[in-house]
Amino acid sequence: MNDHELTPLTQQGQALHSLARQLFPFAPTDEQDEVLTDLCRFATDRLPRDVFVLNGFAGTGKTTLMGAYVNALRRAGAKVVLLAPTGRAAKVFSNSSTLPAGTIHRRLFRPTEQGGYTLAPNRSEDTLFVVDEASLIGDAPDLRRSLLQMLVRYVNQGSNCGLILMGDTAQLPPVGQEQSVAMNRDRLVSLGLAPWHHVLSTPLRQAAESGVLYNATLVRRFITGEPHPESLILEASRFPDDVTVVPGEELEDYYTSSLSRVGHDGTIVITRSNWRANLINNDIRVRILDTEEEIGSGEHILVTRNNYYWARQERNALLANGDMATVNWIGQAEERYGYRFADAELTFPGRQGPVAAKLMLSTLYTDTPNLSPREMADFHGKVLYSYEGDLNEKMRQADNDPYYNALQVKHAYCVTCHKAQGGQWRHVYIDMAGIRTDAFGEDFYRWLYTALTRSTERVFLINPTLPVT
Repeated sequence: MNDHELTPLTQQGQALHSLARQLFPFAPTDEQDEVLTDLCRFATDRLPRDVFVLNGFAGTGKTTLMGAYVNALRRAGAKVVLLAPTGRAAKVFSNSSTLPAGTIHRRLFRPTEQGGYTLAPNRSEDTLFVVDEASLIGDAPDLRRSLLQMLVRYVNQGSNCGLILMGDTAQLPPVGQEQSVAMNRDRLVSLGLAPWHHVLSTPLRQAAESGVLYNATLVRRFITGEPHPESLILEASRFPDDVTVVPGEELEDYYTSSLSRVGHDGTIVITRSNWRANLINNDIRVRILDTEEEIGSGEHILVTRNNYYWARQERNALLANGDMATVNWIGQAEERYGYRFADAELTFPGRQGPVAAKLMLSTLYTDTPNLSPREMADFHGKVLYSYEGDLNEKMRQADNDPYYNALQVKHAYCVTCHKAQGGQWRHVYIDMAGIRTDAFGEDFYRWLYTALTRSTERVFLINPTLPVT
């Protein structure tokens, strides 16, 4: 128990708690009510260094709880800002409350004339910043490379502003990191914060009735060290409408059926590597979508590197790594600086109006998500020395070169699990082909748990190598 939990709710906190309970679609569990009580205490009695951390596993009602809380805050006249690390996660978060959510990057950063970005001023007063999928937030020793540190700094710039971080530590941590640092008490303390920490771990009754959440909870126990069977055996036969084993040779039929039932926006294939994603994307495009073009109108693509250039006329200019878009039209391919490019018009969900951009076609089939730092440095050098003038002038022109700022993209029918994090789809296909049994350790369990929890309706296990009953 945290010390602050011993403090009784103020009259204002009691009123907020009562309102939030009324907005629950069902009676909250004791565990949920304990968290809700402390959230109401945080809203009314927090100190300047306080931060609220809510770790909620799949099926425990975290989304429902936070939706009721946010809606209660708004009815009570409080100011709330909802944020998430990716555009898709922000869309999911918005659906759980009456308040739109935005991405952390678009809230925090503004592009500069030199082609970089700077931390935006926070002029908010008495505002709660609620961040979903906080387990995806990365960190680094260097302030400008640490999204976590920049977020903390931004919130602290405001007058009497508070920060709530919620996520799921059983999911994959940020790329290149061993844990979800934004959910780690010790890391937050090292940043000068005083965490209020709660865990939602008890699955709701509805979770037990869902084959997806039943299996996700089973996998979670292998991650967290909770009591679990000696070996992991997924269950499908008990949940024929929720979990289906798909032999590889039948994927085309199942995938085509999903497209007809829930559409492209409701269907995704999740795999373990960019190489596998490229292979499966190509199969889907040739065998199912019947296209032989490198990229065409109507295609679904994924942005793989943050980009401020093509939407800089907008206040929130960022096209973020992980954003998905539909190609409205695509121009003729051309080669420049050793790479291939094409002009295109794109539609991004949640963004008003289309975005005209130049695409780097060369990244569509690379085994890496985007150009490496070394490749970007080499690319920048080639662009730099194509211009005339002194070094400063060359730098200015290179940093604003449309080819250098081209959107790095991949096809988005099949994505890696890291790229899928924060998103939800009705039908999720999990590519398990070729995963060796000796790889069944914590990393694999986190990958599988994250993939399973991307589904809101049904999962399809493609060629599973672990037992499924």
